[in-house]
Amino acid sequence: MVLQSFFLDPDSFPCAQLRAETPDWDELAAAIPEQDIQSFVAKKIAQLKEHDSREEWAKATRDDMREGKMTVPEFFEKIEAHFQTPNRPLP
Repeated sequence: MVLQSFFLDPDSFPCAQLRAETPDWDELAAAIPEQDIQSFVAKKIAQLKEHDSREEWAKATRDDMREGKMTVPEFFEKIEAHFQTPNRPLP
């Protein structure tokens, strides 16, 4: 949780402490090429879209289980099988 809030809010306490302990923070940040920043952001946006898609699929699968379309063990088997294979396309 600490790391999550750290990355979501650069003014948070952990980030402020890190910046205080890193006197050349601004120089280090300025040295990162714009292309690297854009590439990083594009990668994170793609990962977020993939996460949202997988979450939507998992919730729909859960709803199927709740509606009796599969048993609880079948639900867990389906979820676990899907998430054990990185970048596996959704069914």
